[in-house]
Amino acid sequence: ALAESGRLPVEREGDVLSAPLARAAETLARRFRGEDPPNPGFAWRGELRQSAALAERGRLDDALAATGDWWRLDAALLFKLADAALEAEDTETARALYRAALVAGEGDPRARAGRGATARFRLLGLCWHAERWPAAQRLAAGILADWRARRLSPAAWEEAFGVFDRRGGVDPRARIESAVLQAEAWAALGRGDGADARDRADAAAAAVGISSGARAEQRRLEAALGDR
Repeated sequence: ALAESGRLPVEREGDVLSAPLARAAETLARRFRGEDPPNPGFAWRGELRQSAALAERGRLDDALAATGDWWRLDAALLFKLADAALEAEDTETARALYRAALVAGEGDPRARAGRGATARFRLLGLCWHAERWPAAQRLAAGILADWRARRLSPAAWEEAFGVFDRRGGVDPRARIESAVLQAEAWAALGRGDGADARDRADAAAAAVGISSGARAEQRRLEAALGDR
């Protein structure tokens, strides 16, 4: 209640996630035994409410730092904390939490296909917005590889990219395929290699399909390239 009202003393912020951190090893062991760990939305609902309040006040990153090894928290809890940070528009903290959630859930195929896929989609959007092109390219390429290998949850894929709709300009495959090439072009442009940027942008232009999102991004890229 103190955290939600904004009256939690700074020296107490590191205590908000102390209980789930103390249970992290036990939760991880349950995952590796194939057992379902407690739903963090239920088991840690108080801690999540407090963390959301801290995020709204721009204090979640400081609270995490005071927690200690916060990245050892359970992947599902990290994911919900990342969502809270994203909801509060604290994109730096959200990026760090989504990355940690991906690492923590790496050994769980079910999490990788569902919640992990959603985390990667959101992290890709954050990296794109922040113009972190090498990271965006790696994420987009990994997503594309998993989509081609049918390792992604259809529900997570559709939530992120929609369902093919010619009239609506929705083409999920073209969106992600062109995103890989567009990120490569932006990265090349950032390191001053105009020729490579042009080559990759041309390849991206051929991949945008009917995707209105891909086409909009291609126009932005072409404007940055100019006469190159």
